[in-house]
Formats: sequence, C-alpha cells, structure tokens
Amino acid sequence: MRKLLSPLLIIISVILPVLAIISLRNHVLEQNINWSHLAQNAYELWPLLLLVVLMMPINWAIEITKWKSLRNTNFKSATREVLSGLGLAFFTPNRIGEAGGRLIGVPEGKRWQAGASFVYSSLAQSLCTLWAGIAGFCFFQPFKITFLSQNILFIALILSIILGLLLYFNLQKLIGFIPFGRKWKAKLDQVSEIPNAILLKVLLLSISRYLIFSFQFALLIQWLDPTAAFFHVLAGIAITYLLCALVPGSALAELGIRESAGVLIIGLIANPIAVVSATFILWLINLAGPSLIGTRILGRNINALKPSTV
Repeated sequence: MRKLLSPLLIIISVILPVLAIISLRNHVLEQNINWSHLAQNAYELWPLLLLVVLMMPINWAIEITKWKSLRNTNFKSATREVLSGLGLAFFTPNRIGEAGGRLIGVPEGKRWQAGASFVYSSLAQSLCTLWAGIAGFCFFQPFKITFLSQNILFIALILSIILGLLLYFNLQKLIGFIPFGRKWKAKLDQVSEIPNAILLKVLLLSISRYLIFSFQFALLIQWLDPTAAFFHVLAGIAITYLLCALVPGSALAELGIRESAGVLIIGLIANPIAVVSATFILWLINLAGPSLIGTRILGRNINALKPSTV
C-alpha cells in the first residue's frame, strides 16, 4: 500500500499545481486589467509593502521560538534546524521533507524527542488553520451564508476547538491506542512528555504566527487594491489557507495552488491580479528567501554527517 501511495502523492503534487496554474492563466486572460491603476496604488501605498517585509523576521522568529521551547535548546540551534527543515520542505511533496530537514542535524539519540516536538509544532499550526478557516466561512460576505448555515458552522467551529484541544494536549496518551502507533510504543516510551505549559505556549505562538502571515497577505492585497474590504479579505484568506492545507504540494508547487485558491475565493471581493501578485510577493518574502538560506544550512548539516576520509 505504501509503495502505491508514495508515487500517487508525488503525481498529485505535480499535476494539481500544473492544473492550478493553467486555470489561473485562463482566468487572468479573461480579466480587463487596469495596469496603470495597480501601479499607482503600489507606488502610493509602498509603506504597506515595507511593513510586510518587516513582519517576515517576526513570523520566523515566532516559529523558531516554538521550536526552541519544544526542543529545550538555544535560539541559534533552533534557527539552524528550522531553516534546514524549510530548505528541504521547499522541494518535497506536501512539505514532508521539513521534518527530515529539521532532524538531520539533531544527535541520533535525541531524534525521537525532536520528532515528537515537530508533530506538536505542526499540529498546533494546523489547528489554527482549521479553526480560522471554519470561522472564515462564517463571515465571508460573498458566500451569503444563511442564519441556519452560520449556526451550523459555529457549532462545527466549537466542536473542532474542543476536539482539537483534547487531541493536542493528550496526543502522547492517545497514540498508544492507534494500531500503527503500537509498534512504535517502545520508542515513544523513551520520549519525555512535553509539559502542558510548553504546549499552551506553542499553541499561543502558533495563533500569533497565523495572525501575522494572514495580516501580511491582507496588507499586500490592500497595497494593490485598497478598495477591498479588509475584514472580508481576512476571512477569504482564512478559507484560502484551509483549502491549501488540504491539497498536497511542495512549497514550490504551493505557489500555484495558493494563487488559484486565492483568485477563486478572495478574487470575489478584490482585484484578481492584486490577489495573484500579493500571493507571489508573499511567497518570495516568507518562503523563497528563507528557503535559500535553509538549503545552505541543510547542505552543511549533510556534509557534517559524512564520515571523514582522512
């Protein structure tokens, strides 16, 4: 089954972004674009772009602080491990290489503990994406949600928060009940349980990080299309991030998927070209730049693991 799923995941990760880019191109060609108006907005509102750039190091500092807290290590080591993971995630389907990239520089005896830390870090960020996405459906004006549907969504949001918190704070206890988790029980018993105080801190940091990169996206759209309603743009962004989280793809392929999802959702209330441009610029600022640094760190970590020939 694994032999079948692995190639299937890779194929999906390649085909979906290609289809997304083709669909996006066709949609853009259909638009009557006022390029001079977009350029004028970009020129007059340049401080918004500067603010987005300044928010990037805060975004990654929060992620590094999360990892530092979970790993109980220093900030320098945490930075190296996070960027190394980002470097490998950039090229792997569904960013599955991120865990390997972070763990490659960790001493062998501590890798299971670091692996558990990565699971908690990813789960906390995924829960934020899920909760915000459901909330986004409640408030996104173009969907014209009925009163009954809105109540159902609110109930779904409350249930997802309760179940998510139960899972998050009891993950190590629950994994023993999962059939495939039992074969790892001996290894998991060696993993120290992470205190709830640390888990709560990581969850709050994940919420902060989610708010920062959502505001970055919204500010970029406002930079190019100041007529778009900021609150509804944020709701659309939450839905877009949720849709992107459900689709497999590397960080490189994620660009096409996110642009298409953004045009599909946020394009209902904002200039589609502004959405595409904002997505691309945010990808360059938040992912492409740090990933290039990460690939260098990853290369050093791999070289450090090679046995000396002297």
